[in-house]
Amino acid sequence: MGTFRLTVHRAGVGEELGRMRQTDQIGGVCNDVLTLKKVTKTELVTTSVGAESNHAGCDPAPHTVRLSLAGDDLKYAAESEAEGNPTARLSRVR
Repeated sequence: MGTFRLTVHRAGVGEELGRMRQTDQIGGVCNDVLTLKKVTKTELVTTSVGAESNHAGCDPAPHTVRLSLAGDDLKYAAESEAEGNPTARLSRVR
């Protein structure tokens, strides 16, 4: 529950691809840094790690995040049981 804001830029494998900002329903914010791990024909596979500036309620453990196209949107799927394996369909904002 809450909102997700993903900011990405061009990156090579092993480089920072972008950052995810998650805001919960009461305004708590957690930021994750996504590092590009693998590129396939259908998805980008990243490793997501909690930013050092996060509060104690954020999960700092590394986990896999998969990004894939869903029409004009981007599908976000995190493989993190501690976070409830969140998924989101993200629309582009310019």
